[in-house]
Amino acid sequence: MDSYNHIVQLIARYWAGQTTLEEERRIREFYLQNTDLPIDLEKERHWFVETRSIQQTTVSPDFDHRILSRIVKRYPVIPPKRSHFRIGMTSVAATLLIIIAIGVKHKSRVSEQEAEKALETAKEILYFASTTLNRTEKITTQELNKINIINEYISTDK
Repeated sequence: MDSYNHIVQLIARYWAGQTTLEEERRIREFYLQNTDLPIDLEKERHWFVETRSIQQTTVSPDFDHRILSRIVKRYPVIPPKRSHFRIGMTSVAATLLIIIAIGVKHKSRVSEQEAEKALETAKEILYFASTTLNRTEKITTQELNKINIINEYISTDK
């Protein structure tokens, strides 16, 4: 029979998910063999004694197919509206360029250095917008590919 301290340690390891099946069996046997226990151990008796009677549940071979079918029916795949996003980002970039150009034009005595700096700033903004669009498009494409793989899996299992 395992000692009280050893069982307390095993129970702590059990709740931390660090026990083996053999150690879990020993905890259950401890509870089945000992009826007069301190309150701190008694409060967990039901868990360990009742889990003994639970049998391992198995799922049917078509379980994945049924679940994925329900998901696809409930949440149909809608292609992203990349063109609207791209148009929006392009509009923002163009607006920023116009504002910078107007600001440079109306500023009195604009030096060539300031104009160059404004142009460089506009280029940086456009580059940032472009890289953001490309990154977003790449991520969207990867996610769509994942969805296509799921759809192919579902359609081949029918």
